[in-house]
Amino acid sequence: MAVTLPNNVSYPMATTVSELPQEYKITLTVIISIVTIFGLLGNTVVILIVLFFSDMHTLINFSFANLALTDLALLLLDAVPTATDTIGWNLSAKLGCNVPIYLQYVVAEVTNLTLAFLSWDRYCLVVKPIQSFNTRSSKQIYLIMIMIWIASFVIQIPSAFVPAVSSATACNEFGQAWGEGLFFNYATATLYIIPLVIIIPCYMKIALTMTKKSSASKNEDSKRSAQLTHTTIM
Repeated sequence: MAVTLPNNVSYPMATTVSELPQEYKITLTVIISIVTIFGLLGNTVVILIVLFFSDMHTLINFSFANLALTDLALLLLDAVPTATDTIGWNLSAKLGCNVPIYLQYVVAEVTNLTLAFLSWDRYCLVVKPIQSFNTRSSKQIYLIMIMIWIASFVIQIPSAFVPAVSSATACNEFGQAWGEGLFFNYATATLYIIPLVIIIPCYMKIALTMTKKSSASKNEDSKRSAQLTHTTIM
């Protein structure tokens, strides 16, 4: 099967990036590089603003800075090697597959746990507003973010032992002879199911609390309106 391209040039249908024509590889590398540069600059600015401006030292802003840090790390760990691999440099394999892929899983875990923590914080702020003020100092926020990173490094330890270099000198997330299904079930549970178990109940409770408050507010307004009408008649 062939694909007809401009200037009446035909190429076999590529099944992998390595099989693409050289000009396609260069174009793809340039696009990835541009996105990476803008991503690095933007996320770095966010982190610096939150760190160096004291009025930005809030829990929500520190959480956003932590998410920006994970984006920054993913760009360095994933986008940069992808760009170099596209043009045949095989940087991923040269750096060794285990550590970069392990760090990618760690960063993904940090992202999801940070989102789960934000959900829990919103829950506390709406449902238990007075108690939530006890956990919003800068030191406590720093401690929470550090704990999220430590927990992510521990949770994703299995992902450090399963990657391998393929025959095409590229990194495979799983390169062992057994346990592939078990590993990816574990990854799904840790990266998606556990954070969702935190996020979904928090937002459901927030929705119920806001509905009750809205209903109570409407009832109070109705009572005041009735009292005002009765007073006017009298």
